[in-house]
Amino acid sequence: MRIILPSLLLLISGCAPIQMKGVNLLQSSNVALDDLHNAGNMQNLKALGANTVAFVPFIRQSSTNSCELTEDEHYSITRLHSAIDYAHMAGLRVVLKPQILVQGSWAGEVDPGSEAGWSCWFASYTQQMTALAKLAQDSHTEILVIGTELKKTEQRAEWRTLTDTVRRIYQGKLSYVAHDVEDLAAFSALDKLDSVAITYYPTLKEDGIREQMKQLAGKIRAAAEKLNKPFWIAEIGITSRAGALANPWLWPEQLGKGSIADPALQAIVLDGWLAELAGKWHQGILIWNWYSDENAGGMTDVDFTIQNKPAKDAVSCHWKQRCH
Repeated sequence: MRIILPSLLLLISGCAPIQMKGVNLLQSSNVALDDLHNAGNMQNLKALGANTVAFVPFIRQSSTNSCELTEDEHYSITRLHSAIDYAHMAGLRVVLKPQILVQGSWAGEVDPGSEAGWSCWFASYTQQMTALAKLAQDSHTEILVIGTELKKTEQRAEWRTLTDTVRRIYQGKLSYVAHDVEDLAAFSALDKLDSVAITYYPTLKEDGIREQMKQLAGKIRAAAEKLNKPFWIAEIGITSRAGALANPWLWPEQLGKGSIADPALQAIVLDGWLAELAGKWHQGILIWNWYSDENAGGMTDVDFTIQNKPAKDAVSCHWKQRCH
């Protein structure tokens, strides 16, 4: 379903920068992004104090050295456009943050190997990004991320040409999301971006969690300030399962069966990160994650979502600046 937006929303992208507070929203198995139930889901996010939502259109790649990229059928342009409309109608700003899914690996290992392979890969990736740039322009998306965690590609000069291609289509803000802050300094098109960001899932020890967070937050801030570029945190999160401190980036299915729910741990960790990372030195933080189904999550769930768990209230109190 397509919705005609009020003309007032056309002015959103011209507003002064605000600190982003929100989530990365994924499609659930039973509620599509363009389902009207997801429109209500956006309203719920706004009521919790969020001001931003990131949609994550997945791009599939069969292997790390392949150059054949295909759109994930669940994140079609039409479906994404409706979801963006829903978000804008709820008063949320939108980030479009594509993510490559590699069979048996992850985006950070993408490496075609040869010069011919790199040429083929960037041609395929530019095709995917061109379609998303058109979507971002047509839907008045506030921020378009040109890549996420593509660690082995970041020094390639092709990023400069790709960025110029996207700029000819999309008039909003461009960003890149790295796996860690040190990688950003080496990104070949850094000067062509409006901002940069990272995903952040560090291992933590059980003792002295907040002190560890304080030290890590200080290191991120120091490294980010050296970039002399607006900086934000595109993903931070942890599953609500016992033992998740050791490897907070893992999905429960990667560990097999037998995970035990620990929603209190998730709440403690996210509350701590939002407290220790607070301040005007960055442009915002987005939690990983939230689903299109407002009934997702729950106290026995061991997934990343904060829905219907104590973490939702812990995060909301930071968004509303009413934490005690």
